[in-house]
Amino acid sequence: MKKIKILTFLFVAAIGASCSSSDDSEAVNPTVDSTDYFNHSSNGQVVAISQWTAIRIEDHFEVLGQTALNSSMYLSFNKYGDLERAGTTSVPGSGTPWRNSAYDFSQNTFDFQILGIDEVNKVIKLSYSGKVYEDEYDITDSDFETVAGTVNVHYTNGFTDVAGVSFSAKIAGTDWYGVKMYTTSNGEISNMKMVYNNDDKNQLAVYLNKFDTAVGTYTFTANSSNNKVVYSVYDTATKEYVDYKCAGTFTLTEKIESSFGSGTLFAGTFNLTATHPVTNAVVQITAGTFKEISTY
Repeated sequence: MKKIKILTFLFVAAIGASCSSSDDSEAVNPTVDSTDYFNHSSNGQVVAISQWTAIRIEDHFEVLGQTALNSSMYLSFNKYGDLERAGTTSVPGSGTPWRNSAYDFSQNTFDFQILGIDEVNKVIKLSYSGKVYEDEYDITDSDFETVAGTVNVHYTNGFTDVAGVSFSAKIAGTDWYGVKMYTTSNGEISNMKMVYNNDDKNQLAVYLNKFDTAVGTYTFTANSSNNKVVYSVYDTATKEYVDYKCAGTFTLTEKIESSFGSGTLFAGTFNLTATHPVTNAVVQITAGTFKEISTY
């Protein structure tokens, strides 16, 4: 089952930490405004956001705006402009379901842009527009609403128990960052794969054995079952991912098991050549690196 990895602190502490106006510090970045605002609309109708809060943890941001009736608009993304999730919550008791941006290839139905970041005064400005769905995994048959907005808010810095959790690579020479991750079984229960998505068509998955994969370097081919990385591309016609035939090297640089059952930390690097199974088109994936805590 796919699971979106989010910090979720904003839904717990938003009201107490929210604000509806900023301090008057001058923004160093000229594209960022000195006064906070959260402009939002749903299905073409203006929705009054009365309070908001934003936090940054390393390269990750979360922004939440709320109405006086406690419905909300939420955005989770990284500093490079890759959207993890956009979501709405309804007025409590209204019976309207929560809605989220599409999990797969959300760029196709949701536009998100960072317009500026002022790291001195801790202000971020962004815009968004697109569809949020009742079922983000099956958008073909799902109810949806269309949202849009421009946001300029001050953020606070948060903290994490484990620094540097991330996933990145160069796909055909272009930087790519995984912002969504889920872990699932790969055959035997101890064989696992950590699957990473961005808001584009690309997907990368790390295959390893939770118990048997040791720190070291492994050479893999398309026939390898573990200790490998697989590249896939989302097909908008079939709504499925096409797995490329992949060969390369995978290095597990760190493996730390928690004695309290809170998960295992895996870190490593990889490089691979991916070949389309039908067209034989080749994609080079280089400078891959990951650090993840898996509770699988």
